[in-house]
Amino acid sequence: MTRMVLNTTIGDRYVHGVLDSDIHPLGRIRAQYNLSYQRLARMIAARARELGVKNMAAERQKIWRWEHRNVVPDAVSQTALASLLGVSEDSITAHPWPGWLPVVDSEPCADLIKRLSTQLDIAMGTLDSLTARPGVVSDIARDALRVIASYARRDCPSPGS
Repeated sequence: MTRMVLNTTIGDRYVHGVLDSDIHPLGRIRAQYNLSYQRLARMIAARARELGVKNMAAERQKIWRWEHRNVVPDAVSQTALASLLGVSEDSITAHPWPGWLPVVDSEPCADLIKRLSTQLDIAMGTLDSLTARPGVVSDIARDALRVIASYARRDCPSPGS
């Protein structure tokens, strides 16, 4: 695999000098929220303690191994991380590591939701004017907006909440 190395900021498509597509999903999350390995390890350990686990060590090497050595985190670490990211325990069970991690987009989720909502409103108005049954189109559009919002809540959490 060819890697393009650039020294650009985290806000670009390149993070820490590596093409974005080569970065582990957890690495993208860390970059999005500007978290070091150590800071994330401490956050996971603190959340694990809140969840009743007393002996969780905050080791930055552990996070590094998850991202770079394909080491699968233990169940307690995954549960604590999922809790930090607002991901349900059902998602951890349904999607093996790292499949349950939220997708990080370069665009903030609130802006994305607002833009999609505006586009949906415009489309809804256009369709209402073209059809003899405008209420049906509005109901379909509202259902679509609910689906978009549910995906956004799942894929765009706020860490630490």
